[in-house]
Amino acid sequence: MQLHAVISLPERGEAILTVNWIVFGLGVIVSLLGYYLIPSDWGYGILGFGLAHILLGILSMFRRPVRDEQASN
Repeated sequence: MQLHAVISLPERGEAILTVNWIVFGLGVIVSLLGYYLIPSDWGYGILGFGLAHILLGILSMFRRPVRDEQASN
């Protein structure tokens, strides 16, 4: 999947999916940072923050987008 192809599509659903992948990817990076800092209290907090972003990014990929009733009229 090419990132630039997804962003250039005019459909809103594809752009939302791209944001979810970005949240997921940042969660992985932050989790790895926290993993390497784990002996300290900061490491546990950063790891949990990253894992939460991974979980939220994955859950957001599976939800249906909300349609705005007033925008369609």
